[in-house]
Amino acid sequence: MPQQSQQNYSVQRYDETMRTLFVLPFAAILFVGRIGESTSLANDLLDLRGPGGIVGAVEEREKYAVVVLDDGLQMAIPRSSVARVVEGEEFDQYRKLKAQAGDDAERHFRLARWCMSEDGPPAKKEQFRRYHLERAVELDPQHAEARVALGYTRSKNQWVRTSELMHGRGLVMHRGRWSIPEVAASEEQARQRDIEAKKFRRRFARDMKTYLSARSDPRQIERIWDELVKLDDPIATMAVVEQMKEIQGIKTPQVRKLRRQLIMTLGKFRTIEAVQTLVALAIGEGDAQMRELAVEQLRDYGSSSLEQTALQILSTNSSSQLINQAARALSEFPREELAMRYAESLVTTHKQVTPPGPGMNVGIGNNGAAGMNMGSKATVVVEKKTNPQVLALLRKVVPEVDFGYDEDKWLDYLAEKRARYSGDLRHDQPLDFAR
Repeated sequence: MPQQSQQNYSVQRYDETMRTLFVLPFAAILFVGRIGESTSLANDLLDLRGPGGIVGAVEEREKYAVVVLDDGLQMAIPRSSVARVVEGEEFDQYRKLKAQAGDDAERHFRLARWCMSEDGPPAKKEQFRRYHLERAVELDPQHAEARVALGYTRSKNQWVRTSELMHGRGLVMHRGRWSIPEVAASEEQARQRDIEAKKFRRRFARDMKTYLSARSDPRQIERIWDELVKLDDPIATMAVVEQMKEIQGIKTPQVRKLRRQLIMTLGKFRTIEAVQTLVALAIGEGDAQMRELAVEQLRDYGSSSLEQTALQILSTNSSSQLINQAARALSEFPREELAMRYAESLVTTHKQVTPPGPGMNVGIGNNGAAGMNMGSKATVVVEKKTNPQVLALLRKVVPEVDFGYDEDKWLDYLAEKRARYSGDLRHDQPLDFAR
């Protein structure tokens, strides 16, 4: 066998047209030889794994396939390199259309599109397509659609490779589109981080399952705990968030210990997902110890997110329970300048729809006639509720007065107080808010 492992062997024929279409490295050929005079052989295609293929008479054997070319050359290809054998008859439709194309550039362009259809060649569709696009451009150098399909762009009345034009502008191809190198590098870094994060999530889930298993080796549990305590890479954010959801509602001592550590670990990450999870815990967590721990993680980073979320709950038609939870969270970061917003949620109105029930109702119509209706109608119950956590928050930021749940008095007082503050800004005069 020739010692040319880095060269390519090109069969420059497919009914005398498929120039350099099928390419095979010499390293993949078991042997090359001749069988004598040239004869008319079948136009089978030995479809190779990856790019390339060989046209000739194909004979399949147990460990390799033998291809005999028209010039008498025969090659043996290992089966591991062969995708399949396509019989020559399957190319009959293609050969007919190719013959009709002749030297017509437009027909070659249309044939290139046909090659990618379901009716096109049964193998190597893209290589057949490219051959006919190149043939169209060879016959008509100004064939715009074929040029574009081959990756050309019109620039200064000349056809140039789009890749050359973009490279000249300092752009690089990244994941199917042109981009500036800095953006491409940033996106690639983010993609790699996402891949690493997914791998970590799977491993972390396995470790947590092992940690919570009563049958686990104590040494494994100790290792997992030590790694968790040291964990500070934000790439682990979603893994920790998912585990928090997984053990939610479990109140065993072991799980409580794990939840405390997971909350403290989230506090290290300072990512959007970590802050969102901690805010949800700080407002809605029923366990006071866990709630306070979540608030503690938000003090240096994330307190503004907690405040904005809680204020939004106060100003929307939330349940009384949720409003009190939000007010309780706000009491960790009280601000007197927000007192009027607090006061507006002292007493809230809630509507509750009672669904229709079974039974029979008797009623009197407008004409005085009695009638019967099956089932009762849905009713809407409007209820006003006082919110003690909001009152506690107000008392905390405005301790000098107490109007209970009288919203109007609170708002009047706060408005007057703000007016007094705004009316005299002299630095030499002390501000007396208690007047």
